[in-house]
Parts: sequence; C-alpha cells; structure tokens
Amino acid sequence: MSVSNKDPSTGEVAIRAECYRSMRKSQKPHSLSVQRRLVHEKDYVRQSDDLATTMSMDISAPLVDSVFGKVQEGSVLCYHIPAKRVPKTCPHTDAPSPPQLPLHGYRLGPSACSFVYTEHQQHHMMSLATTLETAHKIANSTKEQSSCIEWHQLRRPCITSSKFREICHTRLQSSAENLAKRLLRPSHQTADMRRGLDMEPVAVEEYCRARDVNHYPCGFLIHPEAPWMASSPDGIVYNPKGQSAMGLVEIKCPNVASYVDCPYIKINVDFWFRLV
Repeated sequence: MSVSNKDPSTGEVAIRAECYRSMRKSQKPHSLSVQRRLVHEKDYVRQSDDLATTMSMDISAPLVDSVFGKVQEGSVLCYHIPAKRVPKTCPHTDAPSPPQLPLHGYRLGPSACSFVYTEHQQHHMMSLATTLETAHKIANSTKEQSSCIEWHQLRRPCITSSKFREICHTRLQSSAENLAKRLLRPSHQTADMRRGLDMEPVAVEEYCRARDVNHYPCGFLIHPEAPWMASSPDGIVYNPKGQSAMGLVEIKCPNVASYVDCPYIKINVDFWFRLV
C-alpha cells in the first residue's frame, strides 16, 4: 500500500493499494503492510501493526456471532460476514415431511411431437437419461441451488423454466441454433439477480408468516421421462388449509417499492411459462 498526500484541512491521509498488477516469476512476492492514521495526532505516524489495532477496541467489547465464530461487536467481520440467520419458515411443527420429488408414479404421458434424431443427437439424448432414484439423489444434493456447483453443471444442458418461453417461441432454424449457443455459454450474475438471491430468504420468511405455511428447500428436479427438461422451484410449501396440502412456491423480488409498480408479473407471459 502507499500513502497519498495528507489533507491539510482535516489531517487525514488517503491509503491506496499498489497490488494491482500480476507478479512475474523473476519478481519477489508483494510485501503488504497495513498502515493506520492517527486523526488526533498532529503528524501522521506510519506503522505496520495488525489491522485490529486500528479499530480502537478493547477486551470490554461484547462478542457477537459471525461465520467464523464469536468476534467483537463493531469489528469488520461482525457486519461483513455475520452468522447465518436461520429463517423461521416452519410454523407448523406437526406437519408431515415434504414429498420426495419427482413424485413416485407420476407419468408425463406420451408426447405428440415426432422428431428423427441424428446419430449425434441420439447419443446426446441418451447421455441425459436418468432413473427416478438418480433424480431423487440429484434433488436432495442440490437444495442450495445456485450455491451448489453441481446445480450449475446439471442445468447447463437442460431446458429450464427461466428459458422455457423463449425456447417455445423460437421458429427459424438459425434462431434456434443461435439461441442454443447462447444458452450453452456461461451466464453472468447481474445486480438484479444478486439482489433476488439476497432477498429470497427474507421473502420466504415473510410469505410463511403472512400465509401461515411451512417452507422446505427444493433442489434441481428432473423427470426420467423428460430428462432434457428441468426446473428449480424455490421451495415446497405445506398449507394445511389449502385444497392440496403440499405445493410449490416461486419467489420473485422485483426491485420496486411496491408490487403495485410491477403489473407485468401478472400479465407477462414470460412469467407464466416459468410456472407451467
């Protein structure tokens, strides 16, 4: 790190990192030292003490939970990496266990679509084939969804809910090929996607409180009769007052002040196809 010029009006000194370039084999590793500023002193004192000494904390500071265990309140770790809060999503303690998905005995029925595969396409479809037992193992091992590496690997060759409408409305061969190439490319997380992931636990807990239902995590679902299609519902819901006690839930967290400002959730067919 390097120290920039001191502001004469405030006495504060800016610190910037110099470790911005890659290191060549012939060079020595970067030597970083943490520097602190003494605001109340007239002259800036350069030191290389541990970062914790810059926080002006002592042993009397109370301890709070973090991912790494107990840390002092007010420290960087306590608010950057707080302990994971367990959401209250199961108000009904006597509820039955959620069903194993895909359901046993549920059949999709014969398809009206007729298509003659090439040899390469036939081998690809055979590579996607799975059994009900394997589908259950996949669903159980991918309940963390986007936080799970296996979840990303499994959904890449499949037609998933988020792209279902776009695929159904592709007509020209060239458009279909371009769409396939785009879907196979790695996706990048946008700011809205990141916000949705951060808000989802809060939305689930609020939904369970408002509707008096239980929520259970759900993994990547593949039916053996259509292994090229898959879906990742946001959870299984138990509602003792519903016509069917068990159901699925899909969480949407639009970046608006009120749901009144996003009427497209009700009328946009893109959302309908995701829920089919």
